[in-house]
Amino acid sequence: MQTGRLLWSYKTGNQIAGSANVWSTSKGSGLFFGSYDYYLHCVDPSTGKLLWRIETENYVNGTPALADNSIVFGGCDGIIRIADPFTGREKDTVEVGIYIAASPALSGGKAYFGDYDGGLYCLDLVTRKIRWKVPPGDNSGSILSIPAVRGNYVVIGTEDKYLYCYNAGNGRLEWKFRTNGPITGSAVVTPDKVIFGSGDGFIYIVGLTDGKKIWSFNAGSPISSSPAVAGGRFYFLTGDGRLLAFGARK
Repeated sequence: MQTGRLLWSYKTGNQIAGSANVWSTSKGSGLFFGSYDYYLHCVDPSTGKLLWRIETENYVNGTPALADNSIVFGGCDGIIRIADPFTGREKDTVEVGIYIAASPALSGGKAYFGDYDGGLYCLDLVTRKIRWKVPPGDNSGSILSIPAVRGNYVVIGTEDKYLYCYNAGNGRLEWKFRTNGPITGSAVVTPDKVIFGSGDGFIYIVGLTDGKKIWSFNAGSPISSSPAVAGGRFYFLTGDGRLLAFGARK
């Protein structure tokens, strides 16, 4: 980090579309990520040496999630896989049957994720059963982002230009907010607000409980990224390559 010198590299058999994630225990640590070569790979973060890999039946697009000593990830084979981070052994699989291009969000022993048709799911990680599913509507777009979960709310945007908020317990629709462009980036949820961007070039803040617009900003370029929030500020990358920062001046 101090010199920018390359420490190691690792080559998969095809492109890597999602971000990597990290696990660490007293037994060791690993950096794991999916690839279009049909594998989830895990390498030593210090050396880049392969520790294990899990074969799937299609592309692994999204970032794998980690909670309670389990890696949870989906892929374009329509299967959610639950694996041991130390050994790479599959603990279980859940058949969904539709491409899963996005990453799951893990909260309270549940996994929330969307599929390529626009359906949203809540998977109980204890029973390995789908607790509820919101089926796609006639005009639904693909879900390409990670659901944002806080308390009893699950917030997700889709390519149909809407940001949706569902009840985390039963999947009931609480509200929806219409933009003029597809929403492919993930939202960030604060205790009472939701921050997200849209392909219409606007950045929005809406209320978490009612979905009413609080603030918006015309970025002048489509937004497909997710916001980063830190130190009283939030940041967005725009489609034309600019980094925008909002919040109190320092």
